Amino acid sequence: MVERAVLINNTLSSLKFLNLSSNKLWTVPTNMPYNIETVDLSSNFLSQILPGTLVRLRRLTSLYLHNNKFTFIPDKAFDQLLQLQVVTLYNNPWSCSDEQNIPYLLQWVQATAASVIGAPCANQSGLWPGPTSTPAAPTGTDSSLMIKGMKAADKATSPATTQPTLMTRMHKQYKAKEVTSSAPKKQQPRTPSTSRIPPS
Repeated sequence: MVERAVLINNTLSSLKFLNLSSNKLWTVPTNMPYNIETVDLSSNFLSQILPGTLVRLRRLTSLYLHNNKFTFIPDKAFDQLLQLQVVTLYNNPWSCSDEQNIPYLLQWVQATAASVIGAPCANQSGLWPGPTSTPAAPTGTDSSLMIKGMKAADKATSPATTQPTLMTRMHKQYKAKEVTSSAPKKQQPRTPSTSRIPPS
Protein backbone atom coordinates (compact mmCIF):
# COMPACT_ATOMS: atom_id res chain seq x y z
CA MET A 1 0.00 0.00 0.00
CA VAL A 2 1.21 3.44 -0.94
CA GLU A 3 1.34 6.20 1.68
CA ARG A 4 2.74 8.94 -0.54
CA ALA A 5 2.79 9.37 -4.30
CA VAL A 6 5.43 11.66 -5.74
CA LEU A 7 4.92 12.49 -9.39
CA ILE A 8 7.67 14.38 -11.19
CA ASN A 9 6.66 17.37 -13.31
CA ASN A 10 6.33 16.78 -17.06
CA THR A 11 6.57 12.98 -16.84
CA LEU A 12 3.92 10.47 -17.86
CA SER A 13 2.38 13.05 -20.19
CA SER A 14 0.45 10.35 -22.10
CA LEU A 15 -1.13 8.91 -18.95
CA LYS A 16 -4.95 9.19 -19.12
CA PHE A 17 -6.08 7.07 -16.14
CA LEU A 18 -4.49 7.09 -12.68
CA ASN A 19 -5.78 4.61 -10.11
CA LEU A 20 -4.37 5.09 -6.63
CA SER A 21 -7.45 3.75 -4.85
CA SER A 22 -7.26 1.58 -1.73
CA ASN A 23 -3.95 2.87 -0.45
CA LYS A 24 -2.95 4.97 2.56
CA LEU A 25 -2.60 8.36 0.91
CA TRP A 26 -3.35 11.31 3.19
CA THR A 27 -3.01 14.13 0.66
CA VAL A 28 -3.95 14.34 -3.01
CA PRO A 29 -0.77 13.83 -5.07
CA THR A 30 0.69 16.95 -6.64
CA ASN A 31 2.19 17.23 -10.13
CA MET A 32 -0.25 14.82 -11.74
CA PRO A 33 0.15 14.75 -15.54
CA TYR A 34 -1.73 17.65 -17.11
CA ASN A 35 -3.37 15.40 -19.77
CA ILE A 36 -4.92 13.03 -17.24
CA GLU A 37 -8.65 12.39 -17.69
CA THR A 38 -9.59 10.03 -14.85
CA VAL A 39 -8.19 9.98 -11.30
CA ASP A 40 -9.35 7.42 -8.75
CA LEU A 41 -8.26 8.31 -5.22
CA SER A 42 -11.10 6.48 -3.47
CA SER A 43 -10.65 4.45 -0.29
CA ASN A 44 -7.59 6.21 1.06
CA PHE A 45 -7.06 8.44 4.10
CA LEU A 46 -7.19 11.68 2.13
CA SER A 47 -7.99 14.73 4.23
CA GLN A 48 -6.49 17.58 2.25
CA ILE A 49 -5.90 18.99 -1.19
CA LEU A 50 -2.91 21.30 -1.24
CA PRO A 51 -3.33 24.65 -3.05
CA GLY A 52 -2.74 24.38 -6.79
CA THR A 53 -2.86 20.57 -6.86
CA LEU A 54 -5.72 20.34 -9.38
CA VAL A 55 -5.14 23.60 -11.30
CA ARG A 56 -3.28 21.97 -14.21
CA LEU A 57 -5.82 19.16 -14.73
CA ARG A 58 -7.98 20.93 -17.29
CA ARG A 59 -8.82 17.67 -19.13
CA LEU A 60 -9.98 15.81 -16.03
CA THR A 61 -13.41 14.25 -16.63
CA SER A 62 -13.75 11.83 -13.69
CA LEU A 63 -12.56 12.31 -10.10
CA TYR A 64 -13.25 9.67 -7.45
CA LEU A 65 -12.78 10.95 -3.89
CA HIS A 66 -15.25 8.73 -2.00
CA ASN A 67 -14.34 6.73 1.12
CA ASN A 68 -11.74 9.15 2.45
CA LYS A 69 -11.32 11.51 5.43
CA PHE A 70 -12.19 14.87 3.83
CA THR A 71 -13.96 17.34 6.13
CA PHE A 72 -13.89 20.16 3.56
CA ILE A 73 -12.42 21.08 0.18
CA PRO A 74 -10.31 24.26 0.09
CA ASP A 75 -11.59 27.33 -1.73
CA LYS A 76 -11.05 27.31 -5.50
CA ALA A 77 -9.73 23.71 -5.49
CA PHE A 78 -12.23 22.57 -8.16
CA ASP A 79 -12.58 25.86 -10.06
CA GLN A 80 -10.31 24.88 -12.98
CA LEU A 81 -11.94 21.48 -13.54
CA LEU A 82 -14.16 22.69 -16.37
CA GLN A 83 -14.27 19.32 -18.21
CA LEU A 84 -15.30 17.37 -15.11
CA GLN A 85 -18.26 15.06 -15.76
CA VAL A 86 -18.31 12.89 -12.61
CA VAL A 87 -17.07 13.42 -9.06
CA THR A 88 -17.75 11.10 -6.12
CA LEU A 89 -17.76 12.61 -2.63
CA TYR A 90 -19.70 10.15 -0.46
CA ASN A 91 -18.42 8.46 2.71
CA ASN A 92 -16.32 11.40 3.87
CA PRO A 93 -16.78 12.96 7.33
CA TRP A 94 -17.80 16.40 5.99
CA SER A 95 -17.71 19.13 8.61
CA CYS A 96 -21.16 20.52 7.81
CA SER A 97 -21.13 22.86 10.80
CA ASP A 98 -17.85 24.54 9.72
CA GLU A 99 -19.12 27.88 8.42
CA GLN A 100 -15.61 28.90 7.33
CA ASN A 101 -14.69 26.01 5.07
CA ILE A 102 -17.74 24.03 3.87
CA PRO A 103 -19.60 26.82 1.94
CA TYR A 104 -17.19 26.70 -1.02
CA LEU A 105 -17.87 23.01 -1.64
CA LEU A 106 -21.63 23.37 -1.22
CA GLN A 107 -21.72 26.28 -3.69
CA TRP A 108 -19.51 24.41 -6.15
CA VAL A 109 -21.79 21.34 -6.00
CA GLN A 110 -24.81 23.55 -6.78
CA ALA A 111 -23.07 25.34 -9.67
CA THR A 112 -21.17 22.55 -11.42
CA ALA A 113 -22.41 20.78 -14.53
CA ALA A 114 -20.66 17.60 -13.37
CA SER A 115 -22.59 14.72 -11.87
CA VAL A 116 -21.83 14.81 -8.14
CA ILE A 117 -22.37 11.45 -6.45
CA GLY A 118 -22.80 11.81 -2.69
CA ALA A 119 -23.29 15.54 -2.12
CA PRO A 120 -21.82 16.54 1.24
CA CYS A 121 -24.26 17.60 3.97
CA ALA A 122 -27.21 16.65 1.73
CA ASN A 123 -29.32 15.74 4.76
CA GLN A 124 -28.90 19.23 6.27
CA SER A 125 -31.37 21.32 4.33
CA GLY A 126 -30.47 24.56 6.14
CA LEU A 127 -27.10 24.64 4.38
CA TRP A 128 -28.48 24.39 0.84
CA PRO A 129 -30.04 27.38 -0.94
CA GLY A 130 -32.52 25.14 -2.80
CA PRO A 131 -33.37 21.48 -3.19
CA THR A 132 -30.37 19.31 -3.89
CA SER A 133 -30.56 17.43 -7.13
CA THR A 134 -27.37 15.45 -6.69
CA PRO A 135 -27.55 11.67 -6.39
CA ALA A 136 -27.12 10.24 -2.93
CA ALA A 137 -24.29 7.91 -2.06
CA PRO A 138 -24.58 4.44 -3.56
CA THR A 139 -25.93 1.92 -1.09
CA GLY A 140 -23.73 -1.04 -1.95
CA THR A 141 -20.54 -1.67 -3.74
CA ASP A 142 -21.39 0.06 -6.97
CA SER A 143 -18.73 -0.74 -9.52
CA SER A 144 -20.84 0.96 -12.18
CA LEU A 145 -19.42 4.32 -11.05
CA MET A 146 -15.94 3.27 -12.09
CA ILE A 147 -17.26 1.77 -15.32
CA LYS A 148 -19.14 4.99 -16.12
CA GLY A 149 -15.99 7.00 -15.43
CA MET A 150 -13.90 4.78 -17.66
CA LYS A 151 -16.52 4.98 -20.42
CA ALA A 152 -16.53 8.77 -20.14
CA ALA A 153 -12.75 8.75 -20.42
CA ASP A 154 -12.97 6.45 -23.44
CA LYS A 155 -15.48 8.75 -25.16
CA ALA A 156 -13.23 11.73 -24.54
CA THR A 157 -10.29 9.99 -26.20
CA SER A 158 -9.55 11.44 -29.59
CA PRO A 159 -9.35 9.13 -32.65
CA ALA A 160 -5.62 9.73 -32.89
CA THR A 161 -5.08 8.11 -29.50
CA THR A 162 -7.31 5.07 -29.91
CA GLN A 163 -4.33 2.84 -30.66
CA PRO A 164 -2.89 1.32 -27.48
CA THR A 165 0.26 3.02 -26.33
CA LEU A 166 3.45 1.10 -25.70
CA MET A 167 2.83 1.43 -21.96
CA THR A 168 -0.71 0.01 -22.32
CA ARG A 169 0.55 -2.94 -24.35
CA MET A 170 3.32 -3.59 -21.80
CA HIS A 171 0.80 -3.43 -18.96
CA LYS A 172 -1.51 -5.92 -20.72
CA GLN A 173 1.42 -8.26 -21.36
CA TYR A 174 2.47 -8.01 -17.72
CA LYS A 175 -1.09 -8.74 -16.53
CA ALA A 176 -1.29 -11.72 -18.90
CA LYS A 177 1.96 -13.12 -17.49
CA GLU A 178 0.70 -12.46 -13.97
CA VAL A 179 -2.49 -14.43 -14.66
CA THR A 180 -0.69 -17.37 -16.22
CA SER A 181 1.98 -17.50 -13.50
CA SER A 182 -0.63 -17.40 -10.73
CA ALA A 183 -2.79 -20.08 -12.34
CA PRO A 184 -2.52 -23.46 -10.63
CA LYS A 185 -0.07 -25.70 -12.41
CA LYS A 186 -1.63 -28.77 -13.93
CA GLN A 187 0.16 -31.94 -13.05
CA GLN A 188 1.16 -33.97 -16.04
CA PRO A 189 -0.45 -37.39 -16.00
CA ARG A 190 2.04 -40.14 -15.49
CA THR A 191 2.40 -42.37 -18.44
CA PRO A 192 3.38 -45.94 -17.80
CA SER A 193 6.93 -46.67 -18.73
CA THR A 194 7.43 -48.87 -21.74
CA SER A 195 10.67 -50.29 -20.44
CA ARG A 196 10.35 -53.25 -18.18
CA ILE A 197 12.41 -53.98 -15.19
CA PRO A 198 13.82 -57.47 -15.41
CA PRO A 199 12.71 -59.79 -12.60
CA SER A 200 15.35 -60.39 -9.95
